[in-house]
Amino acid sequence: MIRCLFFFFFFFTPPINIAEEIEKASKLNGLEEIHYLKNLLTKIKYDKDSSAFIELKLGNRYEREGFPNSKYWDSAKYYYVLAYNYLLKNNTINKASRATIKLASFYRKTQSPDLAFKTLHDGFDFVDFPNFSEFLAETTQLFIDNNNYNLNIPTLHFQKKILDHYSNSDKDQIYENLIKLSKQDTINRNLASIGYLKEALILVEKEPSLLHKRTLVLNELGIRYKEFGDFKNAEFYYNKMKDDTLSENLIRYHNNIADLYTATKKYNLSAFHRKKAYDLILSYSEKNTNNINNLATNILGMAELKDKLNQLDSAIYYINLSLSTYSIDKEGLDKTEFLKNILERKIYKYKLHLKIDKTYFDIAQIKEIDTITDALRKRQTDEASKAELRSTAIEFYKIAATNCIDHKQLKFALYFKEKAKSLLLLENYLQLTNEKEIIAFKYAIEDFLKLPNPDTSAFIQTFEKLKPVISLLVKKYETNQSVKNEVFYDAIEKSISQNPKDHVYLDFFETEKEMLVFRITDHIDIHRLSLNPEIKAITLAYNDSIHAKGNLCLAPIIYDAIIKPLGPLQKNITIIPDGYLSYLPFEALHTGINQDEEDLTTYDFLIKHHNIDYNYSLGMATLMEDKKVISKGTHVFLPDFDFSSPEKDYAEERQLLIPLKYAKEEASAINEIFNTTFYEKQSANKDNFVNSLATANVIHFAGHAILNNENHHLSYLAFDSQEKDESRLYLKEIAGVSTNAELIVLSACQTAAGKYAAGEGFLSLGRAMVACGSKSIVTSLWNVYDSSGKDIIAGFYKNLKQGQNKSNALHNSKIDFINNVTSSKKAHPYHWSAFVFIGDNVPLHQSSIGWKSILIGVCGATILAYSFLSFRKKK
Repeated sequence: MIRCLFFFFFFFTPPINIAEEIEKASKLNGLEEIHYLKNLLTKIKYDKDSSAFIELKLGNRYEREGFPNSKYWDSAKYYYVLAYNYLLKNNTINKASRATIKLASFYRKTQSPDLAFKTLHDGFDFVDFPNFSEFLAETTQLFIDNNNYNLNIPTLHFQKKILDHYSNSDKDQIYENLIKLSKQDTINRNLASIGYLKEALILVEKEPSLLHKRTLVLNELGIRYKEFGDFKNAEFYYNKMKDDTLSENLIRYHNNIADLYTATKKYNLSAFHRKKAYDLILSYSEKNTNNINNLATNILGMAELKDKLNQLDSAIYYINLSLSTYSIDKEGLDKTEFLKNILERKIYKYKLHLKIDKTYFDIAQIKEIDTITDALRKRQTDEASKAELRSTAIEFYKIAATNCIDHKQLKFALYFKEKAKSLLLLENYLQLTNEKEIIAFKYAIEDFLKLPNPDTSAFIQTFEKLKPVISLLVKKYETNQSVKNEVFYDAIEKSISQNPKDHVYLDFFETEKEMLVFRITDHIDIHRLSLNPEIKAITLAYNDSIHAKGNLCLAPIIYDAIIKPLGPLQKNITIIPDGYLSYLPFEALHTGINQDEEDLTTYDFLIKHHNIDYNYSLGMATLMEDKKVISKGTHVFLPDFDFSSPEKDYAEERQLLIPLKYAKEEASAINEIFNTTFYEKQSANKDNFVNSLATANVIHFAGHAILNNENHHLSYLAFDSQEKDESRLYLKEIAGVSTNAELIVLSACQTAAGKYAAGEGFLSLGRAMVACGSKSIVTSLWNVYDSSGKDIIAGFYKNLKQGQNKSNALHNSKIDFINNVTSSKKAHPYHWSAFVFIGDNVPLHQSSIGWKSILIGVCGATILAYSFLSFRKKK
């Protein structure tokens, strides 16, 4: 009987209408829709195609529910991957195409561009033409989102492959792709850029609809060959432009070949073509944007020609004339391009004045250039333009700082030095959000609008979702106006007015000819060090010697070059290094006087006389000191690297991450000193660490950090996970997180080291922690594998517990280590100078008191006072 009933229900249960069920689910809100879809999935589990379709829906719903936090990302990824793997395996072309796009988009939005690229690449064969444009758009978005990452070139190559695959692709899209590839390879100084332009030239000469772009491609080829120093080929392609009958293109031809002749010192030919271009411009009756730009460019070319001929007054005349052309019709010009051109000409003019008269100084002109730079920076959005502007600005700020020093304007000199060194870092520190908040905003509003009759509770629920998003968006709007100049002025004033008597900032600034040292106490002194050209090589060699536990004989040379000329120094020093000095642990320098070369304990190391900490800039020091934190708790992370993974390549890679012998002892020692939240093995994972960044007051990481010198964005902290993606917290991911920590200690290899970039400093994991909002950090300059690192860190936490200032706590721990070494060799700087302190230097227990503690204290004091007065009254 039961068997009969089973067959009856099996054969006669009406089939589920998937489309209707999906429609019902879409009318539900958030987690209700997820619950409905999961129930539907259990009912149709034997229908694999429909199940995959529902899994895609679930992935999308979890993705939307998860933004801007990562709360549901694992669930979204789980369902996306299920659908993707099934549909690709079963060659379901259209559906596999949709799954590929959905999963790639998810990876891109969740900051996993490598996985996004791999998904697109693996799913390429399943993309049908109806989904072609969306697939192409996803590769384009991946390129945009990861501007300046190593992924750019393979993404563009893959896009080219897609376009080539479809013979009926839009030829204009193919042309744009070739131009993008050329520009990207130009950024990387790669000759392949010329090859893509030649492909573009063949394309435009074949396609009648693109023929109007021929001169533009020829122009780009001429420019590219000129940049690579191949003037013969540059001239060849420029000359092919002259058969164009369009006046505007002929103007471009004469102007650009005049530039080439100026560069090759054919000054008569250059002047001839300038005149030709000028006459054509004047014959142009229409005063449009291009005509204005062409005129300004032409006149500027005359200025450059006069500069080469050393007719400097005439060159300034032409620059002024070039600048005046922009007053014809400012509204007709693109504002960004207008500001860029004005800035370049103003800087050029100032340089020419200095070339004529080395004593020239005009603070009003310098301030005007600074204002234009700020205005332009606010308007630029793409990374390439921002990088170009930074380079231009840094070069001028160095000139301005030196010029101000020459005329005793030390505060202005310090201001321009600050902008040159730390502008990008300060912007990162103040702007801690990205596109995730905008997406979250969009999803929350969509959910609310879908409700048929939204009541008060639904509105409140939506508003609660939007509150943190709105807060971050407002913050982003405010900080997108760029760092206000008051930040720099305030930093200078505060560093002077509030600087303790026993403290000095030594702010180093490398220019082409000298090393400037701003010595800041209750006033500013400037030291101009004309260093031996060999000092850089000596400094780097000394660093290498420390890392190798080698000879320390080079230290006195460096000491005599950069420390001795500064005279007597205060007890406490904050070093703000620049250039090659960023690699140097200053406390490891010594004078070489009165020491036994065989006994390292007798060496007169700087650490024995001074407590030294570091910062990236004066402005950064002020922001870190002023940051308010109300977080609490000490979180310790101890990943375990002793396990295998099913992924062969990943397993081999993990074997290189050897278990750290002393890391567990270090973590245990901290646990004894503080009441910590202790994460080890599986709990010491990436998600818990990211969550701790938002909530914990002190975070200690004892593990491996992997430095990527080729692409600093891919440097990472290694965590405990059998999945490669979940085991790495990349530097680029840290940049998207906001932390409320008072102190982060990265007790790992080379977390203070990294690639050095002008105007940015070290692009290190430690710097990333500062940029995302940490009040102070301790990081390492190199790998310390023995017990010395453990002893110094344990001593540091003991001193913090006793209420010592953070910097003093680390300094005193190092001194205790040196004073108690069991052998002279242990006194080598390798063992104690790797760890450096950066940031706010107040006792830990003071700055960790939040508003709740203060409120409780005030209430308690009020109750006691009231009780005392009542008692007195009764008595």
